[in-house]
Amino acid sequence: MPRLKGPNGVTVSVSKEVAERLGSEWVSESAGASHEKSATPDASWTVKDLKAHAESNSIDLDGASKKPEILAAIAAFVPPADADGSDDDESGDDDESESDGDDSDDE
Repeated sequence: MPRLKGPNGVTVSVSKEVAERLGSEWVSESAGASHEKSATPDASWTVKDLKAHAESNSIDLDGASKKPEILAAIAAFVPPADADGSDDDESGDDDESESDGDDSDDE
């Protein structure tokens, strides 16, 4: 019988059928011990790690304390725009369209 650890930290033994139906927040107890956390925040991260990630990236958790709430706050975070206000991508696109216009003079 698989032993799964839930989002609240409780570990339970369940049948394989039940284990397959549970959400991704439930992880195998054995997989959790040897499994490295993913590169991007997800349910495999601990609440402590998620909070540290939020703090280091200036993400306001707005009082979130449970893993699903913290993950939602991180997912909803939109980083601030560049402070210098430059649009390097747009100026590069304009340059290309001008050079394309010069090459299409074949009549």
